[in-house]
Amino acid sequence: MIKIYWYLVVLGIFLLAVSCSTAPDINETDLLNTNITISEELSETQKLLVEKAHQIIGVEELFVNNRSFTMDCSGTVMAIYWYAGIDLAEAFPVYSGGGTERIYKYLRDKDLLYQTELPKPGDIIFWDNTFDKNGNGKLDDYLTHMGMVVSIDDKGNIEYIHENYRKGIILAKMNLYKPDEYYEIFDGEKLILNDPIRMRGSPESKNWLSSQLYTDFGMGYLLK
Repeated sequence: MIKIYWYLVVLGIFLLAVSCSTAPDINETDLLNTNITISEELSETQKLLVEKAHQIIGVEELFVNNRSFTMDCSGTVMAIYWYAGIDLAEAFPVYSGGGTERIYKYLRDKDLLYQTELPKPGDIIFWDNTFDKNGNGKLDDYLTHMGMVVSIDDKGNIEYIHENYRKGIILAKMNLYKPDEYYEIFDGEKLILNDPIRMRGSPESKNWLSSQLYTDFGMGYLLK
């Protein structure tokens, strides 16, 4: 009975905690770079994370391995990780804040956060200032959004999964080699390099692309 009670407490905290706002709708067609590949050197856990990421694109509810997750950014990543046998919510009672903040603090305390231009599939991505969370019109909103790297190529083209507040769970693009470029023209067509990530309706900011607001990557798959 004690174990069941504790599980329900944690689950309740999790359902209350996970929250964030996500990227704006995009009018242009996203042209995915066909050179993006999955490394054969991935661990089994990373392979499971990538597998589940592809399975939940476009779903309208998140129910994975007998557990329900909220349809927001942290819930999306937690569902993917749960499929791979990792419970990102297990330390929620220790930390304060929303789901994104708690997961960030958990990985920080495990020394699993890092910065790089070439992340690995399965890495959790954290962003700041994707919307005006506190409503004060200033760029002081930290850890407002999260997603997960699905693939990356040697040109730095990152494909990540996240929950878009208008489109739902989608794949998007980021390139940290070219952080200030929204797109480039290739063979006469527009190729998206960095998808917008700052929510429409937020106070104007010169930084609005996924690459410009990225803050850290987290190797959550090493928790297993």
